[in-house]
Amino acid sequence: MSDGTDLESNSWPGFVDILSAAIMMFVFFVLVTAVALFFHVIIFTSKVDPVSLSEFTPEQISSMQSENEQLKQRVAGLAAKVLESEAEFSQSDSDQTWEQENDLSMVVFFGKDDITLSTNVDEAIRAFRDDVIDRYGASNLALTISSPRSKSAIETIAKKIAVARIFNSRNLFLDSDLPTASIYMNVDPPTKINDEADWVRLKFTRR
Repeated sequence: MSDGTDLESNSWPGFVDILSAAIMMFVFFVLVTAVALFFHVIIFTSKVDPVSLSEFTPEQISSMQSENEQLKQRVAGLAAKVLESEAEFSQSDSDQTWEQENDLSMVVFFGKDDITLSTNVDEAIRAFRDDVIDRYGASNLALTISSPRSKSAIETIAKKIAVARIFNSRNLFLDSDLPTASIYMNVDPPTKINDEADWVRLKFTRR
């Protein structure tokens, strides 16, 4: 568990860095794939003597042209996925839900690629926060915000999504009476709650 000293500054720059890094990784993947396909085509065509094309049957030539078109479509599809991913990371899922486990703990369930909080969940967290602080006093509480990594093939992106969700949830407590030194963050292994793998738990503990 962190000692909380890294949470005393504004988290917005960190969130921007996390989001931009995730998008840049997708863009980098597309660029690498495009360059690899480009050189693959150059190497292939350089090995084919234009005079020897007459040795190919019309069916073989048609097949090669079809494969070339498929490669072009694949590159275009990867570029479209980058734009789609950027849009998904920039907006909240209106179907986000939450549940209160007990008087000191609640869980927020996100969409698959969702990292920001929808309006209804934002309001629910603030109400939960105010209720707990009013009953027990901010100086008597510590808050642990945890989220699991998703079972993604890209481990770094899975962790960045979990951290972004934690920071966005933590931002709602910065304007409360709860000291920032009493707020801790945990990135957990992939775990499901109510058969959902995309969640953030906000758990108060009494000192």
